[in-house]
Amino acid sequence: MAVDMSGTNVFPHFDRITLSGTAPNATEIVLPNGPLLFSVRPITNAGRIASSGSDDGALSDNYLTIAADTTLQVQVSLRTDRTPVMYVASGTASTVVEVVLERPA
Repeated sequence: MAVDMSGTNVFPHFDRITLSGTAPNATEIVLPNGPLLFSVRPITNAGRIASSGSDDGALSDNYLTIAADTTLQVQVSLRTDRTPVMYVASGTASTVVEVVLERPA
């Protein structure tokens, strides 16, 4: 199920999301417009992240694996041609991911 963070206007913003137990089904995270630092950390189990995919669908072949209990930070640029989104998925089983949104200085 998609998580809509597009209305976030207080930074930093923290969230915890429980991902599907059906790997590699993705959860779409809709981000606010503008430059953004997006950090994600899967707890206990490995996770995956991609910039393309579909909510509750399999990730594209172009994803990055994130080891359990490891934080990955991605700088997201201002997009005017489409809604900024990231896709996260569990690597093996249901897991919780911690998400931090920040505006770069």
